[in-house]
Amino acid sequence: DDKAENFNPDANIDDNSCIILEGGDAYIRFGDFNNSDSTLEVFITLYRRIYELEFNTQGFGIKNIFDGVFIDNEFTITSQDSEEGSFYFAKSTYGFFPLEQSTTLLFKAKILPLSNTFCLKNIKSKDLDNIFQELIIINYI
Repeated sequence: DDKAENFNPDANIDDNSCIILEGGDAYIRFGDFNNSDSTLEVFITLYRRIYELEFNTQGFGIKNIFDGVFIDNEFTITSQDSEEGSFYFAKSTYGFFPLEQSTTLLFKAKILPLSNTFCLKNIKSKDLDNIFQELIIINYI
C-alpha cells in the first residue's frame, strides 16, 4: 500500500507488513548510522502532540543527543543503565506537535555501539495509542 509508512515500491508480495497510521499512532524508524563518528538518526511520524516518550536501547547506548525534536522542543532526558540495556525517558512541558503529516527527526545522537544490531524496545507514551518500530542491523566493525 503506497500510503504505508514503510512502503516498498519493489515489493511484489503482500505480506501484511504495511504500517498505516491512524490519529493516535506513531511510527519510529532508524535513519542513517555514521560509522566514522558513531552518530545515529531516529525518525518519528505521528499526528498528535506528545509530551513524553520512554524507550530502551539494545545494541547501543546513547552518549549525547544533539539534534531533533528532543532538542528543539526542550525535552528533558533521563537515563538509567541496567543489565538489559539502557532506559531513557524524555519529557517536555510544551511537547511536540507536528504541523503537517511528515516524518520528523526525533533525535540524532552520538552513540556507543555494543553490537551490530540496534533496536529500540519497550517504547511507550501515555500520549499515543500504538507505536510501531523497526529493527536495524548495522555492519559495525
